[in-house]
Amino acid sequence: MITTSAGPDMSGIHDRMPVILDPATFDLWLDPANEDVEELRALLRPPPAGTVAHHPVGPRIGNVRNNDPTLIESV
Repeated sequence: MITTSAGPDMSGIHDRMPVILDPATFDLWLDPANEDVEELRALLRPPPAGTVAHHPVGPRIGNVRNNDPTLIESV
């Protein structure tokens, strides 16, 4: 996982977040022949506001023994 500084949607939650690539950049990122480090590095930026939605979840999410779809339901 590659992280970047937190975007505007993460304000007050955390100062880092996973990089979220714009689907329009997938081919560029996955091209094994692309050796333009600066072009690739430019993709590793926080996403624009409105990209990430978040909601409170229950404490069960903090236990690795729990693994079911209800973990991401809003409480």
